[in-house]
Amino acid sequence: MEVEVRPAQIWKVYSWAEKRWRRASVVNVLVNQVELQYLDMPGAPDLARTFQADLRRMEREPQSYRFVGYMDPANGLVGEG
Repeated sequence: MEVEVRPAQIWKVYSWAEKRWRRASVVNVLVNQVELQYLDMPGAPDLARTFQADLRRMEREPQSYRFVGYMDPANGLVGEG
């Protein structure tokens, strides 16, 4: 299943250094780059939580990126996959 990457989506991102999955929200999509923010760093500055990923890799590498669902501010996580 290929998912179109869009802002407000939640993804699991595999951290090879930490050998674990981490949740991140899509902040912005710019051409072939995706700006994300880790959700497991409460209180950390935005800059420390923010990173970029290649759009094509996110869409095609389930060993590194997995779509979880959409974030709805009123209802929390919606459409969890």
